[in-house]
Amino acid sequence: MANLPTPGSTDPAVYSDGWNRAAIAVALGATVFRIIYLLWFCPYDLAQDEAHYWDWSRNLDWSYYSKGPLVAWLIALSDFLTRSWLPLVGGDPAFGVRLFAPISGGAFLLGLFTFTRQTCHDGRGALIAMLAAMTVPPIAVAGLLMTIDAPFTCLWVWALVFAHRAVGSNRLADWITLGAIVGLGILAKYTMVLFIPSLALAMLMDTAWRKQLLRPAPWIGIGATVLLCMPIVAWNINNDFVTFRHVGNLAGVDRPAGGIRWMGPLQFLGGQLALLMGFWLLAWLAALIALRPWRQNDSSVRLAWWLSAPTFMVFGLFSFKTGGGEINWPVTAYLAGVPLVLVWFNGLKGQFAVVATRSAIAMLALGTILVFFLHASPVVQPLLARLAGPPTESNPTPLRRLDPTCRLMGWKQLANYVDLIRISDPSMVVAAHRWSSVGLLGFYCQGRPRVESLGAALGDRHSQYDLWPHPVAQPDKYRGRDFIIVDAPSEALIGAFDRVETPIIVTATSPGGFPVARWSVVVARGFRGFDPAKLPPRGW
Repeated sequence: MANLPTPGSTDPAVYSDGWNRAAIAVALGATVFRIIYLLWFCPYDLAQDEAHYWDWSRNLDWSYYSKGPLVAWLIALSDFLTRSWLPLVGGDPAFGVRLFAPISGGAFLLGLFTFTRQTCHDGRGALIAMLAAMTVPPIAVAGLLMTIDAPFTCLWVWALVFAHRAVGSNRLADWITLGAIVGLGILAKYTMVLFIPSLALAMLMDTAWRKQLLRPAPWIGIGATVLLCMPIVAWNINNDFVTFRHVGNLAGVDRPAGGIRWMGPLQFLGGQLALLMGFWLLAWLAALIALRPWRQNDSSVRLAWWLSAPTFMVFGLFSFKTGGGEINWPVTAYLAGVPLVLVWFNGLKGQFAVVATRSAIAMLALGTILVFFLHASPVVQPLLARLAGPPTESNPTPLRRLDPTCRLMGWKQLANYVDLIRISDPSMVVAAHRWSSVGLLGFYCQGRPRVESLGAALGDRHSQYDLWPHPVAQPDKYRGRDFIIVDAPSEALIGAFDRVETPIIVTATSPGGFPVARWSVVVARGFRGFDPAKLPPRGW
């Protein structure tokens, strides 16, 4: 592979238009399909994170407690672009939140094709890799749900594209574009910071690229990144650097020196095996070993290796403190790994190549089935319900154990019940115990009221709601008012209200009539305020 084009190559013999047109058609088709699906056929309510970020978008700011502002800005823009016509076409109101998920998903697919083609110099293989990526459930989810991962993964993959161009051309325009993309990525998710040391390692390990670090273009690119991150820094200066403390807690850096979780790496690997259906993780690891850069002549492959392996290693090390963390944390490590896996596959020979190819085909078939299930889980819920068994007093929603999409159902039904109570007194305060329920109630209750968080009094973790006025910290504003509270232990409310009524259990069902979610709803009369001396300790 030593004679293949270097990063930044625009050789027309390598990059003919036919494969590009096919990739654009696939990306555009996927985007249109997802938009139509989300508008009229999606059976799912907003996810908890989506509703939380939607609540942020109602209070636009330079940054937020746990994330940068990009996701809130995009949702606010989405609402602005859809609010006038969405009711006229009978579209799902959630589409007003999700518009940029399919757009980001389509741009992601096109970026993945582009970077894979840059690395492998193979349009046909890049298109196959792009189509294969569509069968991986986490990638499919990112194209449907407007969480931070939708814009974040899109920006990461385009950062890969421009990193390839920048190190190959050393053009100032490419470095500034790369710096701007990385800066926007940090506004979406702080993990984007890892892109910078990964690229720096790649350049330091290559004699030709190392010289570029002595020139101004890469540093001007870094300047663009820093400039775009200023909103986060300014906001944190005015908010006691709460984001840095939150991220430090997630990373485990504030744990005691002896708090090592020796099983953490095993939990981490187990989660990654599940995320990538086992086979794809093993194929990626095999590609990393086979294509290690100190034995690799192709500079494009070396670059992809350094933009893939370090991110995975960082989260692997953090797993000693975090116990593995969230399963999706290292997902961007695999994006630069896509062309590595393709190169590895192309280099296999003999019986091993046959076994690997058949395994890959089986994984593609399984992934296609899983992606279909993610889009239409009500179709298969009757079968899953038989496997899960009937509801019992101790397990009233057994389907949730087998069907993760149950977590995206039932919130409209809960909001309808809350609205029935509000009919008699629309001035009642709607509140929730957990931060994750606040945005969903606000979105689905009639009139989209402001919903209050009681997490500070009931032991929920810190969240953005602690930084806004709320009944626990500012009781005088709410004194004497009646509350409708979701999922609060009624005994914890005694003393904070004149009277706490008996909780009512609300059970929501799927379109097929299977119980999928359960909440308690309590009406509390005459707010007095919580005793500050009795507030529980809370985690970040």
